[in-house]
Amino acid sequence: GHTIREATVVNNCAHHSIAYSFYCDDCQTLVCSTCICSNHLGHKFSPILGHAKLQRQALSSLTAPLTHRIHDYDDQLAHCQTEVKNLRARRL
Repeated sequence: GHTIREATVVNNCAHHSIAYSFYCDDCQTLVCSTCICSNHLGHKFSPILGHAKLQRQALSSLTAPLTHRIHDYDDQLAHCQTEVKNLRARRL
C-alpha cells in the first residue's frame, strides 16, 4: 500500500531561536515575538493554531480525492493480478 509520512516540525525561529507564536498573514510565514517587533511591524497576524487548522483543512480537501483514486487503482491492480493468476492457472 501507500503511506503518508509526517513532516519534520520546526518549532523555533531560524533567526532568533525563539518558538514561533504567530503566522504573518502578509508575508505568509511563521514568526516569533522578536520577528513581530522587528521585521513584521504593522503586519496582520493570525494565531498559529488557527492557521494550522486552516492549512490542515485545505490539505485534507486536496488529498481526499487523491486517496480515493489510490484506492480505486489498488482495486484495479488486485483485479488484474487475479486475472493474471487465473490465466496462468488455465495454461497449466
